[in-house]
Amino acid sequence: MTIQFNKETFRDDYSFKNSDWAIKRFPFPFHEDSYMYSVNMEQHRGGPEGSVYEKRFDVDEHYISEMEDRAMVLADDRGLGVRKRQRRISVWPIRFG
Repeated sequence: MTIQFNKETFRDDYSFKNSDWAIKRFPFPFHEDSYMYSVNMEQHRGGPEGSVYEKRFDVDEHYISEMEDRAMVLADDRGLGVRKRQRRISVWPIRFG
């Protein structure tokens, strides 16, 4: 299925909504009512076709609108995109690790 991206907003008129397709592929309910914090170190081999687990990186119908909203936030506050001196250490492993 080709994704039809929604033209939606997350402020003012708040036109965000999930399609029937998005709701059907949402990975709930969980098969049990418990949670264990863990780190999954296994290689992702893919999941059922059409599910959120099918690909390594899941792009849904809201992706474009979310990126447009992030761009507006950064345009409103230029300081959010600046790497602060106290954050440089935490950025190092991500960029060069």
